[in-house]
Amino acid sequence: GWNILGNLTTVDGTNFIGTKDNVPFNVRVNDQKAGRIDNVKYNAFWGHQAGNATTTLTTGTRNVAIGSQALYANTSGEMNTATGQASLYTNTTGSFNTATGTYSLLNNTANNNTAHGFATLSQNSSGVDNTANGYGALNNNTTGSNNSSLGSEALISNTTGSNNNALG
Repeated sequence: GWNILGNLTTVDGTNFIGTKDNVPFNVRVNDQKAGRIDNVKYNAFWGHQAGNATTTLTTGTRNVAIGSQALYANTSGEMNTATGQASLYTNTTGSFNTATGTYSLLNNTANNNTAHGFATLSQNSSGVDNTANGYGALNNNTTGSNNSSLGSEALISNTTGSNNNALG
């Protein structure tokens, strides 16, 4: 067994913590989800309640979530990447999204969005094919689609407009 104060004489490639059967590896803190490596659905989650709604009964596959409550509500969304606290938090069915930064794509349930930076596209609910880079960029967008913003708070006031570009 593994000792809680560490182990001696371990051998790289021989000793490990994990499973020897075709069952995902789970980590818990205070009996709450804190990590999962799923070799069946190809999901990987790390952080307190990351991927919280994803279970063996849900259909979401090929997702990665790193950070407290990242991809928290996801059940059937696929091929999402969420890095940062509460990134893609509300996403349940949206797929092919990338969120990097705390609260990025926080309320998203749509597809094909990319958000990089604190609170980028955080209010987006059903807008698709948006790209936001920079602190708060496209933060208030809810249903607008095909928007591109680059820079701190670029297109921050846009809520429903589509096909916009902003730089700076």
